[in-house]
Amino acid sequence: MKSILNLVIKWIICFILFIAIAVGSYLLINGIQFLLFVPDDAVLWTFEATTLILIFFQCVLPISVLYAFIFVGRRKRKDFLSANKKKLLVSISVVGLLFLYAALTSISVITDRTITHHSMLQPFGQEYPFTEIEAIETGVYGRSSGILMKQNKGEFYYILELSDGTKVHTHQAGSVGEMDHPLVTIERLDQVWVELGTTKKTSTDYFELTQDHLAKPYTDAIYKILTNTKD
Repeated sequence: MKSILNLVIKWIICFILFIAIAVGSYLLINGIQFLLFVPDDAVLWTFEATTLILIFFQCVLPISVLYAFIFVGRRKRKDFLSANKKKLLVSISVVGLLFLYAALTSISVITDRTITHHSMLQPFGQEYPFTEIEAIETGVYGRSSGILMKQNKGEFYYILELSDGTKVHTHQAGSVGEMDHPLVTIERLDQVWVELGTTKKTSTDYFELTQDHLAKPYTDAIYKILTNTKD
């Protein structure tokens, strides 16, 4: 019974550490992204879905090491570290830095005139004028799905497809400084993009689901976005 209790306690410790590392990594990466990539004239900035995946695996790495220290016998652990200490440190450092670099560069920034998309292969970003927005897809998810790249039932989405096929998920966004709520900013930008003649695929299906978790000013903004089309 005592051994089972110890095992449960060890698993709880691992779980708490995982949550702490995940939240800490997310906040740290978002803070660094903001300092490095968000200019003074930005109105929205959005992290890409891959950021969450990278943060997940970045958390798995140290937790796996902690797991080995907690669950593997002291003698085996000591022998393994003695034989592989240098390789282990180099491997963890290299993989961790790669994950960090990829997560940091997964960001898009929107100003009143352009969209700048950063990625692992283009850390300094590719700039697109609004005229290079090929299509807009917006609506509300009617069901939840996915694990790492999760979409939630009742979640509003607003996706821009750029001229080279790049997609920017603007609903996963934050406003800058004392600017309006992201939804209000998206509503304003949506009017500009629609007036430019951008192809827009929109649907009010499942709109009522947004009213379960958002205040009326924000659901009103979503409804205006969903119904805004160029005649």
